[in-house]
Amino acid sequence: MQYSNISSLVRQFLEVEGIGQKELAIRASVSQSTVSRAVAGLPEKRAVARRRLFSYMQKRQLETMPDAVSAALRHVWDGSEVHAVALAKIIEATDGLIPSPSEGRQAL
Repeated sequence: MQYSNISSLVRQFLEVEGIGQKELAIRASVSQSTVSRAVAGLPEKRAVARRRLFSYMQKRQLETMPDAVSAALRHVWDGSEVHAVALAKIIEATDGLIPSPSEGRQAL
């Protein structure tokens, strides 16, 4: 497992949500040290706590994702990390094909 990826994911989640480690720990029902270890990219002492943290983060991201995107991902993703990386590359390859929301508004 690549712990640096875990660190990046948690840091990005905190930034997007606009919350601190303590708040994420409360929301995910884990200790603040579990969040801190994830942010630092350190291995977790209790795998259950790390799974609870990531389960909360995943659920929260799905709640904020537009329904059409969420449904499409559920339809094509097999749940594996390898497949997730492949899908991410496909999505990133579309960058520039669709105007950003601000560009779309300017065209109107």
